[in-house]
Amino acid sequence: SVRINFDKENFNDILALIDYLSIFNEYNNFYCYCIPIYDDNTNEEVINYKDSNYYFSKIFNKMIDNKLIKTEKYFNLKRKNSFCRATNECSRVFDVFGNQYKCTHLDRAHMVNTNIPNECNSCIYLPLCQGGCSVKDLDKDRCYIYKYCFNEVLNAIIRLRNIDARIMEDK
Repeated sequence: SVRINFDKENFNDILALIDYLSIFNEYNNFYCYCIPIYDDNTNEEVINYKDSNYYFSKIFNKMIDNKLIKTEKYFNLKRKNSFCRATNECSRVFDVFGNQYKCTHLDRAHMVNTNIPNECNSCIYLPLCQGGCSVKDLDKDRCYIYKYCFNEVLNAIIRLRNIDARIMEDK
């Protein structure tokens, strides 16, 4: 899989990259996904969690148009045993220099937390996000991006279902 990090500065280039990556859309084992670069400070290039809907709307639509997202399985909304791909046994994170990490934020001892705060228990997205990213367990906002992009995920799923329905009608 290919993870594409983006911020406000490179966002238009990422949309062009998605167009280019469409050459791989027939490969069943090709998977790419885009993740905003977040920061807790006031860096102007990074994406604010609450603005992520705008960016994900454009990315999801571009990926659907280029057939890089073909089914709703892409969004993997089923129950997760792990919040982060890096906590899975065979996953690794590579930086731009080729350095390999298990997690770019934490050591293994801090990767698991089963304590879900009360405010998450009343959130309508809890069954989907399972409480968010493990790094956010450390006295940070647990909603992370999940709460702010679920509307776009659900809109993309509806669009995919409509495409499937039109294909079935044409047969």
